[in-house]
Amino acid sequence: KALFVRADVSNESQVQDFVRQTVSTFGRIDCAFNNAGIDRPNAPIHQTDTAQFNELINVNLNGVFFSLKHVIGQMLTQPTGGHIVNIASVGGHRGYGGIIGYSASKAAVLSMTRTAASEVSDKNIRVNCISPGPIVTDMLQRAQKDWGLPNLDAFAAGAASKRNGTTEEVARAVLWLCSPEASYVIGADLLIDGGYLLK
Repeated sequence: KALFVRADVSNESQVQDFVRQTVSTFGRIDCAFNNAGIDRPNAPIHQTDTAQFNELINVNLNGVFFSLKHVIGQMLTQPTGGHIVNIASVGGHRGYGGIIGYSASKAAVLSMTRTAASEVSDKNIRVNCISPGPIVTDMLQRAQKDWGLPNLDAFAAGAASKRNGTTEEVARAVLWLCSPEASYVIGADLLIDGGYLLK
């Protein structure tokens, strides 16, 4: 059984509403994956549009905060707790010119994950994070054009594995973090980057 709820994660009341609807339908929340995110055209810092910077922060960072706030609030009422996975990025680990808003938001998600984990891990709620590298998505295709790269293989060249990742590989990692097999993994950041940060 599935439930679709359209929501803008930068709007706290809409996040609160989809949490409420989920609990109303299923009675609880066992796992949450905070995967909503946006990018904006590259620009050097002195030419970065402030409205676009704020939009990135509102979606990529505040959206994760709002979900953490309301999902954790629900999970604290559940004797069995739950599992939360946030999505950061290799862009939150290393500085890349032209994407200050995106990098700042993802670096903040890494820190927020550790903070949340330290608060609730003793209440049977595990909070972890993933940091994907070049994953074949619409966002990567936009980045290719924005950075003037000839094709997606240009991203693959930056990974030790010499290939881009797939959304299925990301999904499997998230499922593992939400599973009993990862029961002692708390406050971690799992790189899913094909060795991108090794280079």
